[in-house]
Amino acid sequence: MARLSSPAERKRSGGDRPKAGGGGKRAVRQRKSVAGAIGITEAIELNPSLAFAHVVLGATYAYGGMPSDGLHHCGLAARLSPRDFTQAVNFSAQGLCHFMAGRFAEGVEWERRAVELRPHFGSAWRTLAAAAGKVGNLDVATRALSEAKRLHPLLSIAWVEKYHPIVRETDRALYIEGLRAAGLR
Repeated sequence: MARLSSPAERKRSGGDRPKAGGGGKRAVRQRKSVAGAIGITEAIELNPSLAFAHVVLGATYAYGGMPSDGLHHCGLAARLSPRDFTQAVNFSAQGLCHFMAGRFAEGVEWERRAVELRPHFGSAWRTLAAAAGKVGNLDVATRALSEAKRLHPLLSIAWVEKYHPIVRETDRALYIEGLRAAGLR
């Protein structure tokens, strides 16, 4: 079994590498989906039954424009832990995967399930607004955007352009298009 080095051992060896998977989420937030996937895959190699790691990897693949791979890992997570406390995160990751695959109506349904379980889940409200905007369901889109902005008052098109982890500009443009339809400026 692999042993993770202690902080003192990492310092002595000159490496400050975090424990396996620790840098994965950080890399995703920086739009480095390949590095993120590698870090998260390391965590899965250490514990293949870690459902949440599969959810995070699923979202990472979605952000990187690989929604089929993302749905595969979200499905694994659901099978590993069908009543997991992170179920809302899994639902939202699946919604994002469907959005990225151009299946906006399915994205709406999965994001609705996520916000029903966790009403204070800002990113799920944001993706629900984008997906509903893309299918032209403006009632749902504007309500979802209202909730997203309540939870994230600084949310704007400029924020999405600068900080949202969707890697490809064309995918981010679709997301922004949906948010604009919902009323985001």
